[in-house]
Amino acid sequence: MDQLLFMLLGADIPGVAEAASAPATESYQWALAKILGSLGLVLAFVFFTLWFVRRLSHGRGVQGGTHRIKVLEKRPLSPKTMLYLIEMNGEEVVIAESQLEVRVLSSLTEQDEKQP
Repeated sequence: MDQLLFMLLGADIPGVAEAASAPATESYQWALAKILGSLGLVLAFVFFTLWFVRRLSHGRGVQGGTHRIKVLEKRPLSPKTMLYLIEMNGEEVVIAESQLEVRVLSSLTEQDEKQP
């Protein structure tokens, strides 16, 4: 009621200005503390969630945790073309990548390596 009178009549009533300003300052401080605390909790929750998801998915590939494709080596042929040697299911494959296409150049199997 005092705050309503203060807002309607201004600081003309003695004692109303002092009573209205002191709790307002405390309430602003309390509101700021609540906002900062809430922000801290939300940020902690987001960081914990990201950490947990990263830890949960660490080391898992697309195929249920097994890595079937390994890049053994890569070399640039030009600024826009790369040459890759990959191992896929125990077979080595040479692949060329450019802006327009990905092309298999050769496939090396264990039998190819044993032959002189």
